[in-house]
Order: sequence, then structure tokens, then C-alpha cells
Amino acid sequence: MAVHRVRHALGTGALAAPLLRRVADDHATYRPDSAARLATVAMDLIGTAVAERAGRTDALPEEARRRTLLQQAHAFIEERLGDPGLDPAAIAAACHISVRYLLVQGAFADRSDPVMAAIAAGLSRWFTVYAYDRRGRGDSGDTAPYAVEREVEDLAAVIGAAGGTAMVFGGSSGAALALEAAAVTSAVTHLAVWEPPYHVDDSAPPLPGDFAGQLGALVAAGRRGEVVERFMVEAAEVPLSMLDAMRGHPSWAAMEAVAHTLVYEAAVLGPGNALPAARLAGLTQPTLVLNGGESPA
Repeated sequence: MAVHRVRHALGTGALAAPLLRRVADDHATYRPDSAARLATVAMDLIGTAVAERAGRTDALPEEARRRTLLQQAHAFIEERLGDPGLDPAAIAAACHISVRYLLVQGAFADRSDPVMAAIAAGLSRWFTVYAYDRRGRGDSGDTAPYAVEREVEDLAAVIGAAGGTAMVFGGSSGAALALEAAAVTSAVTHLAVWEPPYHVDDSAPPLPGDFAGQLGALVAAGRRGEVVERFMVEAAEVPLSMLDAMRGHPSWAAMEAVAHTLVYEAAVLGPGNALPAARLAGLTQPTLVLNGGESPA
């Protein structure tokens, strides 16, 4: 058995020590519900302090890490109330988290997408937000042959240029790409993903296992309109009855122009859009998964 002394003046030990002393002094005054919450916080801090000393913070439960991070941020803020230098960047630096947010768009979109622009505007109050054109769209190149690994490298390169670490938001197939990147690089520190379109039950129509290959063959034959049609109907589940109206819309030409990137989206999702549960189970980054179709907008 290895025994390590946890220093009360460093790291999380510096948070745990005064809390434990206060609990010991005031324990008789706490209501049962307050005592239970304090006990949870105290155990989180003690566990984190021990994990830090042993170099095993990766073994901590995600919820414990989240609560401890909040305690660290609160303590840092309380110590510096009134300090003009107290801002999100200072808090992030003290807590070893990123103030950078990278946005990853889904099918048909580039960095000018109005939804992503609105998200960027909201996040920019607290974070430095980066949006980029994924491979094959906007101002980005499209070096052949395509591989999902190259898209992951693209995302990591953007983070590297931005400062080395970033939180990442991805929408739809962009969410799947963000998850793939987080599985292989610690440069992604946190994730927020909106409706990654994995098929997790039989409620979604099955997709061909070689859907990406079939779309690629159509692109190679110059049948871009058919690529868009198949993607919209089979992957996006747009009713056939709506296709005629969509073909007549001015945006149809723009969709055909990026039809080749729909092959990439299918490749990112993998055969049949099956959830890669085993791979994603290994993620250690705090992750927020968003889902829903009802909003005032």
C-alpha cells in the first residue's frame, strides 16, 4: 500500500482543508439536507486532492470533477471580488480550463451558417469563438483522398492555431465529428453536441451500410442532384413530397455545389449511422448532449 501526504496549502487540498475545519466546527448547526450536500462536496474535494497527489485525476467520476471545478472557480472568484483583473480569462487560467470555443457545422453548412453565427454571438459574451470551414466547403481546400482522420486533423489544427485547447460545439454531423476528435485528442477539453444523428434504435429508417460509397459513386458520375436527393430523403428523412419544392428553391444550386461533402458526412457517421458506443464510452471530457425540436423560434 502506498501512502501519500495531501498538502493542505496546495491544489485542491487548499480548498478541502478550510472546508473540513468549518464543517468540524459548525456541524451541529447544519440541517440534514445541508449536511448531506456539504458531505458530498467534502468527499469530492478529498477525492480530488488524493487523485492529484497520486497523479490519477483521470480516475475521478465526471460528476465529482464537475463539482470540484465549480468549487475551485467559486473560491477563486470570492478571493478576488473587486479585483479589476477578475474576468473569464483569469478564472479559466486559474482552473486550467479553456476560454476558447470552436464551432463545427453539419451538412451543407460553412462558417457563415446563420445558426452557427447566432450561437457564436451568444457565446462570445464569455468566450473567444472560432468558426472554420470544414474540408471541401467555403474557403477551405479539399485534398484527396478524403478520410475522417484528415477531418479530425483539420479540427485539431484549428485548435492548435487558436492556442492549443478549446471547448467544442458541434451540430448534427458536425457533432459526430467533434466526438470523433475528442476520442483521439485532449486538445478538446469540453464538448457540447446537438443531435448527432446516430441511429440507436429502429425508429429511424435503416441506411445502406455503404451509403458513403453509393453517394461517392454518384458524385463521380456528375449526378450531384441525386446525391442531394438521396441524402435529404434517406439521411435527413425529408418527405419525398417536399423534394419538388426544394428543387425549385434558390438554395438547391448551393446544395448541389457541396454535394461531394455529403459523402464526407456519411463517412463521419460510419456504416448505417450506428452509434460507436464502445469508442465514445472512452471519452473523459465533460460532454453536454442536446436534443429537441421545440423552441419559440
